[in-house]
Amino acid sequence: MWIPHFYERAKVKQVVAAAPLSMALLTSHPPSWHPAPKELLNVVADERERCEDVWPGGLPNLALGYSMRKAMEGDMPLAVGFSTPREVHEGMRVWTEMSERFDKEERKKFEESVRERIGQSGFLDWSWTEDVDTPGKYRSETLHASLRLVGFLFIISFLLWLFACRVFDLEMA
Repeated sequence: MWIPHFYERAKVKQVVAAAPLSMALLTSHPPSWHPAPKELLNVVADERERCEDVWPGGLPNLALGYSMRKAMEGDMPLAVGFSTPREVHEGMRVWTEMSERFDKEERKKFEESVRERIGQSGFLDWSWTEDVDTPGKYRSETLHASLRLVGFLFIISFLLWLFACRVFDLEMA
């Protein structure tokens, strides 16, 4: 495991686990812009459908529970991004279940079956830093759109600040 190297060799004070829903890939409605290859999207769609029929809360519940359990075992905080109040409530429900130490053998068994199926597809613990259709070319559409938005918001904020300074006769320090 790589975590001890962060603490012992790199002298990192705290490791934080993050993105248990894999950039929303493991949610009920993954975004159309997700950079995962089509094969992985298909495998996850199959697992999502299978989990919805068998496990309360479906694949998002299992992914959160698995990540929370692993984070608790490693004594790490877990950063999770939610988009709706429903997702927040589901996250709290899973956290309560995991922290109250219910009998989780059935959960672990189902989590492992999902991991096994994804592993059979060759995508377990896989990352998508490059454009899968053009190796060597990094995906940039989402990044560029985000940077344009941040730039636009910065300019708007700056203009509002200038306007407020002028209207309220404030110093521009």
